[in-house]
Amino acid sequence: MCQSRLDIRSKLQTYTLRSVTRSFAHLLHCSPVHTAMWNIMLHNVVHDASQCGTRCFTMWITRSDTSPPQSRIMNKPSASDLLAKVIFCMLGLLGHYAAFAQQPANSKVALIESFDRTELGDQWMIVKGNWKLADGALVGTEQSKDKQAAVIRHPAETGNAVYEFKFMLSKKTESFEFGFDEAGTQATSDKSLFSLRITPTAWFLVKHPQENATEVSDQQVIAKQTKTFAADRWYGARITTWGPYVTAKIDNRSTLTGSAQTFATTKPAIVFRGSGGPVEIDDIQVWTQR
Repeated sequence: MCQSRLDIRSKLQTYTLRSVTRSFAHLLHCSPVHTAMWNIMLHNVVHDASQCGTRCFTMWITRSDTSPPQSRIMNKPSASDLLAKVIFCMLGLLGHYAAFAQQPANSKVALIESFDRTELGDQWMIVKGNWKLADGALVGTEQSKDKQAAVIRHPAETGNAVYEFKFMLSKKTESFEFGFDEAGTQATSDKSLFSLRITPTAWFLVKHPQENATEVSDQQVIAKQTKTFAADRWYGARITTWGPYVTAKIDNRSTLTGSAQTFATTKPAIVFRGSGGPVEIDDIQVWTQR
């Protein structure tokens, strides 16, 4: 019976931590990094709960009597104490997340896309590869017959702007890229603009010096940082352009910066590219200067 009680208590603790974390993370549309923060911040709360309510409840349901052992919870943290800790954790993470997803001052919305539907819609133009909506996200996969990355574009005229989205690589993803495209074209033709390229082991800001340049060898790396991007977990990207200057952030922590005079041009459309296996994209937000 003692072993049974310990097993039940362990399961209850695990379930409590996971269910609470996932509930808040889902509510906030958190990335895996934010979810991990929840796990860390809520650990002590769940630990206190396991020493108080969870332990008492576990013992209660394994006893033959019908009343909870009130005497066993004397001098333990009160429910209000535990609630205060949870609220404190929520406010801390909300502040961090809001700072990352905050609309810039003196800006207007150019694009909001959450993919909470079943059809892709006529605003998204598939240039190459297989693109579809699945589980509330945009999923792109390169097709071997194309011998080229999967490419999809959406009109969004921007100059000085902020671009934000979430992405998730798979184990077969070779690279993922966010950039720009000329309106009305059927193929990529970056006119000396830039792209943010992400691989499983690094991320880059690359300049396209030639019109119609699509090969990595034709592109100039203007900033690079070694970073591990794990498969099957969400990351948040935020790119800010101001004149010739570009700043890119991952999860509001890692940062790349670069500049080129050719970046200070009007960008009529955004483009996503994926090489290799599936890549998922969600929660796209674009703000442009008023």
